[in-house]
Amino acid sequence: MPDFIFTKSFNHSLDKVYRWHKSDLALDRITPPWDKIRVIDRKSSGTNFLKDGIITLEQKIAPLLKLKWKLNHVNYIEGKCFQDNLVSGPLRHW
Repeated sequence: MPDFIFTKSFNHSLDKVYRWHKSDLALDRITPPWDKIRVIDRKSSGTNFLKDGIITLEQKIAPLLKLKWKLNHVNYIEGKCFQDNLVSGPLRHW
């Protein structure tokens, strides 16, 4: 299966950008309202949501059709990288 890799350049230090992504509200801030995605549940056993958090999302597709997505992060390396992992949802693979 092919991998999807996304990179982005920012006009800020790596530390500042990484701290921003560690916020448990980062997803709320970057999700456009027209995607109609809302957070149903957030769980984390510590203070670093990127490292050990699990999030459940609901996406409204049509008036009576909603999809649920459950995601966590894998391959977490502080200050360097993380990967999204689909735990359950409408797709077979993420």
